[in-house]
Amino acid sequence: EVMKYKAGRRSDIWSLGCTVIEMMTAEAPWPNLRKEKMAVTAILKRIAEGDEVPPFPERTPSDCRSFLERALIRDHAKRPYAEQLLRHRFVVASDGTPMRSSGGSASMSPAVAGPKTTEAWGGSPTSSP
Repeated sequence: EVMKYKAGRRSDIWSLGCTVIEMMTAEAPWPNLRKEKMAVTAILKRIAEGDEVPPFPERTPSDCRSFLERALIRDHAKRPYAEQLLRHRFVVASDGTPMRSSGGSASMSPAVAGPKTTEAWGGSPTSSP
């Protein structure tokens, strides 16, 4: 979409959907295109000109699937803005409010934060955000 139109906030929503998939799989979206051994430019062209969305990982929870279906709407004019997605049940805390830090930006609550991890490039263990 950024290759066809001017990038905007709704383009960021598409990117967020792709990032969620990448976080779930630890791989870039569209693994089927990588299996075809295509050049990066050919992959980008196929994504931009196609009407498909990246495949969702197996066993994607229903709340997450619903969130991804909204974030990855191909028509950028129909894709929701962040304000709308912050009210989605995948993002909303159990008390019905969007998860936010004291600074006002979206964040994970400590109960959802992951375990300590080691960076892939050999760094020391760190706490997940």
